[in-house]
Amino acid sequence: QAAVPKVPTASATSMENDFLPPIPKEGDRDKPQFIAVASPSYPPFNVRAENGEMSGLDIELLHAIAKHENFTVTVLAKPPQVAFSALDNGDSDIVAAGLHMTPENLEHYDFSVPYLETSWVVLVKDGMNITHITDLGNKRIAVQKGTNSERQLRKILPNANIIPVATVYLGFQKLERGEVDAVYDVETTLKSYTQDKQLKLVTDVVSGKISLGFALV
Repeated sequence: QAAVPKVPTASATSMENDFLPPIPKEGDRDKPQFIAVASPSYPPFNVRAENGEMSGLDIELLHAIAKHENFTVTVLAKPPQVAFSALDNGDSDIVAAGLHMTPENLEHYDFSVPYLETSWVVLVKDGMNITHITDLGNKRIAVQKGTNSERQLRKILPNANIIPVATVYLGFQKLERGEVDAVYDVETTLKSYTQDKQLKLVTDVVSGKISLGFALV
C-alpha cells in the first residue's frame, strides 16, 4: 500500500457520484495518484462551487501537500455520512472533510498529524439567555446528521430535543426561522454564521477541544 499522508496536487477534479479514477494529465502519469472524498458543504473546510469544483481549507491544504510531495489527487464530493465507507470499500485513499479526531475514529482509522484544533460550540440568537451547554437541555438543537457532531451532542445532552439536518447551513436556516433554538458543531465552522447577524457562539466547555486531520487508508 502507498504511504498516503504525505499527500497530493493541482489536477483535482470533483465528481458527485462517480468513483472512476481520473485520467492523469500529461506530466502527471508517473506521479502517485490518490482519490480523496470531501463533504460538498462544510465551510470553511469544504465548499463546492456552482461548476462542481471543490475548494476550502481541506482542499487547499491537500493541494499544497501534494505539490510539495509530488503526487496528484482527485477530490470527490460525497456526503459526510458515506465518507468513511468509501475509505472502507477501497474507493478512496483520503477523507478530507474537517474530520474530528475522536477516540472512536482514531481506533478504526489512520490519521494524518492534526492540522487544526478547535472547540465544540453552539450557535444561538444573541438575546437568548444561554451561558452553558447544559442550559440547552430542553431546547431544540439542530446538528448535522450522521456525524461526529451529532454523536458528541447526544453523548453530553442525551435528553435534548435534537433535530438532525442534512447540512450545517440548513440548521442555520432553521435557527433564523425560529424552528430550532441552537445549532451544534465546531467553532471553526459556526463562527462564519455570526458575521453581521444577531447570533453568538457559546463554547461547550464539557466537551472541550477537538483536533482535526485527514483520515487515510
